[in-house]
Formats: sequence, structure tokens, C-alpha cells
Amino acid sequence: MLKDDLRKQRYAYEISLAPVGAEWSRASEVMFALLNDFNHTGYDRDPAAILCDFVDGLLEESTGGRDLLLELHSLPEQVNRAKSRRFGRPGPSEGQSESLPTLGFIPNWSVRQMRSGLSQVSPDAGQPAVIIPGSRVHRLRLRSPNLGHWAHAVRELRQVDATKVIGADVDRLSWEGYSFSKVVETQNLAVAATTAPIGWDGRGTFSELVTSPYMAFRRLRFVRFWAEAVQDSVAFLNQFTSNESLYGSDAFTFSLSGVPAPQDLTAAMHDIRRGSLTVEQAHNTYFFPKYAKRRSASPDED
Repeated sequence: MLKDDLRKQRYAYEISLAPVGAEWSRASEVMFALLNDFNHTGYDRDPAAILCDFVDGLLEESTGGRDLLLELHSLPEQVNRAKSRRFGRPGPSEGQSESLPTLGFIPNWSVRQMRSGLSQVSPDAGQPAVIIPGSRVHRLRLRSPNLGHWAHAVRELRQVDATKVIGADVDRLSWEGYSFSKVVETQNLAVAATTAPIGWDGRGTFSELVTSPYMAFRRLRFVRFWAEAVQDSVAFLNQFTSNESLYGSDAFTFSLSGVPAPQDLTAAMHDIRRGSLTVEQAHNTYFFPKYAKRRSASPDED
């Protein structure tokens, strides 16, 4: 649920990427070629959509405190085709240039570190491991201290899983003096404590035990965590799109809009603690601004 709630953050905002130094058609082509290993079903050809899927990949790979590993491919067309078949990676979409550089996703579970690069398990049974030179391996990690907080929360939540608690306590329900409700309350408080550094609200698991301003404060921290992951991902991708050795005179960057600035979220956290920002204001401004904007644009129905 924690990872799902983070992924769903994208739906609350009208996120967009604007190319700086390139036409929209060219920028879109580059983004979809660069992140060809990531899903973008149902989003047409919107670079912001595939960016969000890239962020999802970063969060998933970071659950164990590790980096997102990517292999840069900028080889001739014939070699690219062979590589794509060998690693089981998807080919370019229709109308997409095969000569554009791509970042191939490398799952952490499939590799081990070597002095000269990475050794990856071959997708073909009985075949030797594939050596990926270190010069082609690129790493992206959540900023500090987010990486540590995220990995800790995911790891510790497994210890307070509701199904495990309920299953372990079924036989104790008839014990004299045993209170299952107290067990659940303790579990909910454990969820609250475990996820406090990243601000997850536990989908209301512990809402009855705390005040609504406190829940809003935590939610602001959760949005900030996600916003920083999105910003870091854009900055990482801009290192490639702005690289003239890869794109020549077509090099450009992406400008991100629609995501709240982390410093604004930090200020809002202080404001809600002081009482100068209401829960409703936080909801409309920082949690679901897209829907608040739609409501204000629609005439009232009486």
C-alpha cells in the first residue's frame, strides 16, 4: 500500500515537462527512446507520464537502500537490435529512431558488482553471465536522507503487517484478559512510528489516534518525499539529454512544472503546525490541487 500510494501521487497534479532548446516532437521522441524500458500504457506519448513510471522504478529499486541501475546504449543500429533481442528488452516504438541513446534498466537482483563493472545473470539458461562495463552503468539514488528513510520504512512495515498480526492472534482471542483491539491499536501506532520519517498516513490506519492537522502535516511530508524523487529524476535525465556527445546540436533539457516545490511543502508543514494553514487549505493547495482547480472552474450546482 505504501508504494501504491506514492505512485498515485501523480494523479493529484497536472505534471508537465517542457523542453528547453528543442521542439516538442524531438523532445518527446528522445524521452521515449531514452526510457524505452519503462511502461507508459494509457498515457499516449506524454513525456511526463513516462517520467512518473521512471520514478516508480526508482522507488521500487530503492526499497533495499540501493541505486537504480541503468545501462547506456548508444550503439550503431545493427548492434542495438542484437542487444535488444539478447537482453529481452523492448524494441523502439513505431516511428521512433533506433539510433537514439537508450537507458536499459538493470534490476539489482540480476547483477553483482565487479571491479570493472557489473556481472549480469544471462537471460538464456546455461549461458555465462553478461559483463556490463562500468563506463556504461549509470546510477540514480534517492537523495539523503530519503533513501535511508524509505528503505527503513519498507523493511519495518513487513514486521507490522496486519495479516501476520491477525493470523498470529486468532488462537489468543479466548485468553482471559487478552484484548485484540489493543493489539490492533499497538500495530497501528507501530505503522505511524515506522513511516513518520517519510510521512505516510497509513491510509487512515491511525487517524483516530491523532489530530487532523497532524495527519495533514504527515501528508505534506509524504508529498515532499515524492516531489524530491521526481525532481531528482528530471535532473538525472537532463544530464543525458543535454549531453552534446550524445545528441550533438540537438542537446536540450526538460523543465518540470506542476509538482509542488519541496521548500514550499516544508514551509506549509511549519504553517500547519503553527495553525496558520488549515487542513482544507493544505488539501486544496498541496494534496489534490488538480481537482480543486476543476471544482473552482465549474459553476456551482444548486
